[in-house]
Amino acid sequence: MTGYGPKWHNFTSSGCQISILQVRGPKWHLMTSLRAAGVFNSFKFVPYTKLILILLCHFGIKDQNCPIRVENYFSLSIWSAFIFPRPAMHLIHMMCAMHFDLDFVKLLVPYSVAFGGLTCQISNKKIHTGFSPDRVPVSPLLAVGAVHQHLVSNLERTRIGLLVDSAEPREVHHFCTLIGFGADAICPYLAIEAIWRLQIDGKIALKDDGQPYPQELLINKYFNASNYGIMKVLAKMGISTLASYKGAQIFEALGLASEVAGKCFEGTPNRVEGATFEMLAQDALDLHELAFPSRTFPPGSADTNAVPNPGDYHWKNDGEVHLNDPFSIAKLQEAARLDSREAYKEYSRRTQELNKSCTLRGMLKFREIPVRIPLDEVEPASEIVKRFCTGAMSYGSISWEAHTTLAKAMNIMRGKSNTGI
Repeated sequence: MTGYGPKWHNFTSSGCQISILQVRGPKWHLMTSLRAAGVFNSFKFVPYTKLILILLCHFGIKDQNCPIRVENYFSLSIWSAFIFPRPAMHLIHMMCAMHFDLDFVKLLVPYSVAFGGLTCQISNKKIHTGFSPDRVPVSPLLAVGAVHQHLVSNLERTRIGLLVDSAEPREVHHFCTLIGFGADAICPYLAIEAIWRLQIDGKIALKDDGQPYPQELLINKYFNASNYGIMKVLAKMGISTLASYKGAQIFEALGLASEVAGKCFEGTPNRVEGATFEMLAQDALDLHELAFPSRTFPPGSADTNAVPNPGDYHWKNDGEVHLNDPFSIAKLQEAARLDSREAYKEYSRRTQELNKSCTLRGMLKFREIPVRIPLDEVEPASEIVKRFCTGAMSYGSISWEAHTTLAKAMNIMRGKSNTGI
């Protein structure tokens, strides 16, 4: 369940976590800034979500200006954006869905609408023929964005629903980007099958009576956890219904070329250039190579049985670059435990090196100018630091020691402390 390429974490919103982007190919390492409207601690957040947030989804015909006929008001309501695999397949066949690839969207979607299709399925698998070594799937986020934009430009978006049946989405941010760019319902079938496989392998504990949990209950728990994550994003954005979030595109693209943003995510702010369609295609080919390797590995070897881990979450020596690596953390701990200034200098030096590979600010350089400004015309550092301010970090997000240390530091500098201590 590992993914390559800038499909998901190129997008950040005020309600999403800080995300680091690494586009494989040209080494773009970007970090986005968090602009949260408020901070919600988990222990405070849960009791209120059911009262003020609604995840009810409608998809199908939503045109209120059509003549009053039954066929003009055919739509379905689901309690959240997630659908099980079997109901999803039943829904597709019942609602005359069309299956298409991204390259043919402008050709097939109008026919689907014209011939009464109420749901378009965006899938990276072939329902009848299965996966193929000769076919490489398009990222569902690119497909959803392209289809949604095409339907909106042709004034047909309210006449059809978009169902995403894909193996790629598996996290809250993935679901939020899909919904935010126009998806009506999501069936994350690989995440579902992975949970079922965990139960088969004995990785999920049995019930008190020694019986395994029903498969439907396990998936419901996964869906419920994902729903709470989506609700937390909505709450931070000040949005109370999923219908208001759907298709709103409350994101900012980072590390995508203008041609990609213009075709698939039109209207989304894109201040930094980045990956082109060619780069995204190469990412898809790399991922396809893992599923259908060009050379055969010996039976029983690690390459045959193990799933490659690109190091997106946990640090790997040859994986994704993280701002914190084992060496920098070790030096930070050494500096704190032994009060070693030399260890802290090594930690600072290593962090600066990682900054150049992980963050936007690490790519910035001072521009040399021929005429130097005299130092007596420059504001002294003792006055500059008075404008420093610590963010409004609630007590549930950082420890009491961190609160007090930040407050003491800002008082010494005569800055502004907003930590609540």
